[in-house]
Amino acid sequence: GDCDLSGVTWLCLSLSISHIFNDLLRNIMASVDVLNNCQRSLNVDKTKEGDCEETCGFGVTLVEAIKDKYCSVNEFYDPETLDALRMIKESAQSSKPGAVPVQTLSTLIVESRNIITSGCSKELSSLCPSVKELYIGGNTLSRWDSVLNLLSAMPQLQLLDLKQNYALSQATLSAGPLSTAHTSLSVLVLSCTSVPFSDVVTVLQMLPNVSELYLSKNQYEDSHFDMLNRPQHDALAHLNIVDNNLTEWKSVETLGELFPNLDTLTICSNPLSGVTPVGEKFKNLRNLNLNKTMVSSWECVENLSTYPRLTELSLWHVPIGSDFEDKERRFAVIARLPMIQLLNKSTISETEREDAERWLIRKYKKEPQRPNIYTTLIKKHGNLQPLPDINLSYSLEEKEVSLEFYYDGIERRTEIHKVNIEQTTKQFKTWIGRTLLNIPPPKLKLFHATVEMSTIFGKEEMKPGTRPLYRYGMKDGDHINVVVKK
Repeated sequence: GDCDLSGVTWLCLSLSISHIFNDLLRNIMASVDVLNNCQRSLNVDKTKEGDCEETCGFGVTLVEAIKDKYCSVNEFYDPETLDALRMIKESAQSSKPGAVPVQTLSTLIVESRNIITSGCSKELSSLCPSVKELYIGGNTLSRWDSVLNLLSAMPQLQLLDLKQNYALSQATLSAGPLSTAHTSLSVLVLSCTSVPFSDVVTVLQMLPNVSELYLSKNQYEDSHFDMLNRPQHDALAHLNIVDNNLTEWKSVETLGELFPNLDTLTICSNPLSGVTPVGEKFKNLRNLNLNKTMVSSWECVENLSTYPRLTELSLWHVPIGSDFEDKERRFAVIARLPMIQLLNKSTISETEREDAERWLIRKYKKEPQRPNIYTTLIKKHGNLQPLPDINLSYSLEEKEVSLEFYYDGIERRTEIHKVNIEQTTKQFKTWIGRTLLNIPPPKLKLFHATVEMSTIFGKEEMKPGTRPLYRYGMKDGDHINVVVKK
């Protein structure tokens, strides 16, 4: 009472007392957690059989991991266990700073927390009533019962990510707690688990609505795909089986048999060396990724034409066409597969397809062995003459050439006109119809021929499009045959 302390001194003293009290409170909280865990262990025998899974050795349950990350002590403090410490509950915060109650969360991420079991299913169910996405990768789950238990406790779950739970590869799959099929789950991630493929097929029978499945880096080999009398899974549309050890297309055929409604198949980074014409097993396949495989023959590419709905294809970093430039390799694929609309994530335009098909005709004109589609392309584009060497760096004066115009279907004498060869075929046809002849352009067909080559290879039809005239190799004296359709 004799000391006259200043306001600053009182403030410092108050802060020191506050820090001491907070440290004491945190220690008491930790003690509560330990004592509660001990009490729960003592009460295990009072719990109905099948509701809880015990941990053994070093590890935690999924329930404990969720509480540790998302809840404060107050949220899972059991006053009946330690009634003497009820006062702690009244002073502790109800949730972690800035967090919403875990019961309202739709997404939980509890990766790399040494989770070995799911824990009490009733407690898990009450803790996670709204969860739709659960990311539990990088843990040590070693029993399928744990996986099935958490599925049973989370009926609304739509995505389950179990990647890098390597211990599941040694798990024994037996009848679990799923009394009925889990119908909400649509995405299942089992990459980097090495779970046997036969177990995957069995698990899918309990998950009838899974439409996306990820099985990358599971060390699968062809022998793992000997599936006899296995039921089909009709819901699966997207399958990712990247970076395994599949070498034979027969293994891929098995996937088509098991999953008849596959829409997207990503099978890159497998040493597959061939593709067989078994499109009847992939009636709904739309997107196929064969990047970084060992596909090395054009026959394999042509076999893909038997896949009736295939419109998107990826073929990056494969040995096929290694003697071609990148653009030529792309042309070679486009010309062989008229149904493909997207190649290597790039849209194929009408102009690019036409250029590719014309390139293929000229490329194989003198070759003894020609692609299967060669005859079809000849009927479509005609027996094209080889392209002369063209210097595309022409001067301003070379942008116009003198062409001789001949007409069929109307009485009109041969004419010579200066033509700008930078215009497109469509613009050229429109100019002839509206300016020269006063005839609707759709009634015209145009053919081009050089003086030297016309008697050998015939005329080349000029179909309207965005192809510029210089791409035909036009020069002074070339012939343009204009046919007026009746």
